[in-house]
Amino acid sequence: MRGAWSGTTYINESIKLQIDFPDGWKVAKDDYLAELAGMITAALTDKEKWTAEAATKPIMYDMMAVETASKNSILLVFDNFSMMDNGSSITEEDLYNSQKAQMEEDKTLAYKFYEPSQTTIGGVTYSVWRADEMNNHYSRYDIIHKNGKFMTRIIITLNDDTKIDTILAMFK
Repeated sequence: MRGAWSGTTYINESIKLQIDFPDGWKVAKDDYLAELAGMITAALTDKEKWTAEAATKPIMYDMMAVETASKNSILLVFDNFSMMDNGSSITEEDLYNSQKAQMEEDKTLAYKFYEPSQTTIGGVTYSVWRADEMNNHYSRYDIIHKNGKFMTRIIITLNDDTKIDTILAMFK
């Protein structure tokens, strides 16, 4: 399930995702992703170890890139519901509503939430939820696709006037 890099292109064949990053984007190191997921770095560089480790973790961070000038970011996360009895019944909307509730709990931030939409990436249809944070002036897009007891979640944060369509044009 883990993707790989070819130059400035991220490719994950198992989820039919490719992102071509232009100049100015910096990729997060595996050490940072491993720390987020609470796993050893070696598991991120070995596909067999990553697959075995992924089966035991509720969340796996696969890839993160940040545009150095704007601090716009893309984070690819796999949510693993296989350890839950009702994991296969959790929907994209359930996952987002859980995330939204966490966002609303932080009273230091003021979010405006939008109705969901859809987009197609690599022939796969994703649900898209947008939230604008009004105090710090950024937009967050949760782009989610369910695959059995796993969810693919692409979290895009825009800190400037970049349009989501500009970012999605990097996806194939």
